[in-house]
Amino acid sequence: MGQLEQLRAWTPAPVVVLSDNDEVSAIVDAFDHGAYDYRTEPCAISELAARLHAVHRRRPPRPPVDPVIDAGLFSVDIGARP
Repeated sequence: MGQLEQLRAWTPAPVVVLSDNDEVSAIVDAFDHGAYDYRTEPCAISELAARLHAVHRRRPPRPPVDPVIDAGLFSVDIGARP
């Protein structure tokens, strides 16, 4: 599960694995390396969507972000957008 380890090195984003590998060792390995959920193919799209929504609900809230991003010559005021 090297790719998941690489992903975890730079982002805490939730990962849902969709795979055709239904071996228990692969599923356990994915969870051990940070997967939030694991689903084997084939699966119903409605079930996958429900699992993604559930993962999204369990995510901790994001910390507040400064509404102004300073990018050197430019500044972007995110709070001023419509």
